[in-house]
Amino acid sequence: MDSKFSEAIGLRETWPTEPQLEEAMSMAGCYKWAAAFFDAAETLLLASEMVVGSSFYQGPVIQNVGLATELSLKALLRGAGKTNEELKRAGHNCYRLYCESRICFDESRFLSQHLANTSHIPISDEIRERVAKNNPTWDAEHIDLRWRNYFDHLRLLDLTYDRPFRSRYVEPGDVILPDAEVIMIGTKLFLAAMKERL
Repeated sequence: MDSKFSEAIGLRETWPTEPQLEEAMSMAGCYKWAAAFFDAAETLLLASEMVVGSSFYQGPVIQNVGLATELSLKALLRGAGKTNEELKRAGHNCYRLYCESRICFDESRFLSQHLANTSHIPISDEIRERVAKNNPTWDAEHIDLRWRNYFDHLRLLDLTYDRPFRSRYVEPGDVILPDAEVIMIGTKLFLAAMKERL
């Protein structure tokens, strides 16, 4: 029987399918590990509002948002029967993991829920101007929708969280950072749906 979140994102009825692997953590263990990193990322994100300077956001916050997202998507894939070896091949690329995990849920339902839950997040004037300059045919509503798109933020996350690991190792130069809250809301939807089934 489906519950609120798993139904809202269209989590497949066959999820979870746990492979019988002696060396692997249980599905519930994968979920708990992902949820623990989500809690850490959420705590750091809230704390970042009180810390002056961008290095706290760019380093510890983004690193933990990446970990929480990676582990959540890998837990979702473990529930689809993927082995540890298969999950390791994806590395730390959250966008790739998201693409692979679409077999577990109805993407249009997930994105609809994600957009509904991110409608309160404003887009800064600086970003709005940059996007409008590069996409002159987009109106303000389209820019807002694109800015709150989950997988676009995963691509931005991968620029810092995945190779060359800029959220861990300091490198000079400009970097475009994702909105951590946009990512966290999507990740929380996945975690809530998984929790209902475990």
